[in-house]
Amino acid sequence: MSAQTTNGYRDHSGNDAYSAFLSAGWFGDRDAVKVTAFAGRSKTQLAYYAASEADLASDRRLNPMSPDEKDDFNQEMLSVRYTGPWAARRS
Repeated sequence: MSAQTTNGYRDHSGNDAYSAFLSAGWFGDRDAVKVTAFAGRSKTQLAYYAASEADLASDRRLNPMSPDEKDDFNQEMLSVRYTGPWAARRS
């Protein structure tokens, strides 16, 4: 698991990010099952537009973007894998 929070250098900029990763397995004599999963979310206040030199001369942290301009991204993945013989087992 991990988390990162920053206020950012520029006004109303920053990032709140969280993620988790899980991997587990079961291993038998001839079979195996593996599970892998992850999830994460990043909520960002945007600050990539350039400010003019005159504006930066009066405020180095000026962010020309609105405080309402935000990005919210999340991603999840789950994988289950079985490995074993395909032929029918005989007694």
